[in-house]
Amino acid sequence: MPSMTSTRGGLRQGVLGIPFYFVAVGAGHIWLALQYTARTEGMARDGQAFSGGAVLGVGFIFLGLITMAIAIGFERSGAAFARGAAVGLAVAAAVVAYTAIRTAIQGYDTGGTPGELRCIVEQGRELCPPGDGTWIRDARLDPTVMLVASLFAYLVAHAVARGGGLRVLARSTAR
Repeated sequence: MPSMTSTRGGLRQGVLGIPFYFVAVGAGHIWLALQYTARTEGMARDGQAFSGGAVLGVGFIFLGLITMAIAIGFERSGAAFARGAAVGLAVAAAVVAYTAIRTAIQGYDTGGTPGELRCIVEQGRELCPPGDGTWIRDARLDPTVMLVASLFAYLVAHAVARGGGLRVLARSTAR
């Protein structure tokens, strides 16, 4: 029967997938916000439209840096860093693609009321934004999915570490 110490030690494998995922998903959402900002230039509130996605991305990068300091205490080998980076990047790419696809299917998250323009008076002139009274607030972000995916990144990195997934893959392709 395995001792509790060995079981806990086994659970530590794959922990580096989490911080690498957080950094990669944060950077991916900042990149996505910049892409959407470029596409919507000239529309109502175009300078503010995707600031929420960028701020969320910065928050995830910060979370990744904090968790990196903790995860390094559990795993320190070069293989663990490579495994964590590869898995974190792959899962983050899937989550960023999920956000992009969800936004493409459902459209941007919008605010305002159609037909009700919100004009402002500046230096004695009335300025009205283009459009029908609605504006883009952000992409279709889902922070819950983004957080739950960090658990998936850990589970995949853990499975690869425990099963030696890279060695098994190398042996099967060598035959």
